[in-house]
Amino acid sequence: MKDRLAEAVGQVVRNDLCTGCGACAAMFERVEMRDVDGFLRPVIAGPAAADGSGREAAAFQRVCPGLGIDLGPAETDSREHDVFGRHVSVWRGWAADPSIRRRGSSGGVLSALAGWIAKKDPGSHVTAVREDASAPLLSTVARLTSTDDPSSIAGSRYAPVAALERLDVADPPAAVVGKPCEVAALTAMQREGALPDAPLRLTFFCAGTSRWAATLKALAEVDVERDETVGLRYRGDGWPGRFTATTRSGEARSLDYDRAWGKILGRDLQTRCKLCIDGTGELGDISVGDYWKTDERGYPVFTEGDGDSVVIARTARGHEMLQRARAAGVLVLEPLELESVVAVQPLQVERRSTIGARLLGRRLAGFRPPRYRGWRLSLVHRVGWRRLIRTALGTAARSLGLRRKEGVSRPIV
Repeated sequence: MKDRLAEAVGQVVRNDLCTGCGACAAMFERVEMRDVDGFLRPVIAGPAAADGSGREAAAFQRVCPGLGIDLGPAETDSREHDVFGRHVSVWRGWAADPSIRRRGSSGGVLSALAGWIAKKDPGSHVTAVREDASAPLLSTVARLTSTDDPSSIAGSRYAPVAALERLDVADPPAAVVGKPCEVAALTAMQREGALPDAPLRLTFFCAGTSRWAATLKALAEVDVERDETVGLRYRGDGWPGRFTATTRSGEARSLDYDRAWGKILGRDLQTRCKLCIDGTGELGDISVGDYWKTDERGYPVFTEGDGDSVVIARTARGHEMLQRARAAGVLVLEPLELESVVAVQPLQVERRSTIGARLLGRRLAGFRPPRYRGWRLSLVHRVGWRRLIRTALGTAARSLGLRRKEGVSRPIV
């Protein structure tokens, strides 16, 4: 008897479509997330169901964000921006608590929100990610409750982690803080009926997940041994914050953001991240990104300062939560025009504008690209036809080069 779930999962992994979100592990007890070449990938760890796991496979294919993302219908009061997508309201903001603002990656908005949500209902919890206290080079899924310090989840974690892996569908959290692909999977799980309640979806602008070896490379850059590291921060403690490793002797060694992300961590991303249409979290209820300062040319600069975020309420529920948090003194929020974010988020603009070309290039190389339903795939007015053509050809060439290097055949399936 064929194991149809194993076949479906295998097709995603073979085509480099897995995001490592962990939704399949949350849905199916016999799926585990394991390290495969520096990224988290699903592995079948149990026998197939009596029906050949056909129902499991069908549910997996409807939920897996690696295979595709269905944008779904827009809310009545939602507006549309060609780059940043659907929104009900847009704000410039930061955590009112200065310690959380400093600790956070770009203003502590999500950390402050998560802590406030957990404290509002002592019986609830929030799912988020933080440094693994027993293994500081790793990230772990955290269950934030009313007694926890919200600053414990502050700061970006660029190494692989599956925020949905340990999601308890029988006792869902009040909110989930995750990458855009993870909130997309969470949305699909809700549509699938796999969750009895709908957690608030909190997400952030994401440029991709780095291979775990990239963290080791950054450590080597600051001349710190893996076994000597007792603490690791990728960002935070200032904005944008530095990649900082703390040694057993108490010494802190660091790299600035431009070096750590721009030259090391951001150069070794999983393939699926390069094919992402939703780097700004359009399927969240609230999404947050850096509202960078710019130089005289309008290009972002990364000088240290107080955290400053663009905060987008994607849904009416997200907008209401932001207003309640502001009234409670949790967040500082000022109205913002979304078009002003275009200049300070050039990477998100370029990636969103050229996604159709990248998908075409991937298909020309013989790989199956993700399917995006309800999305606009190309923004030629933002980048021009020449840029789109170069992107498609470049993606195809790099993908073919990878196939030759690995010596494997990866047919479109």
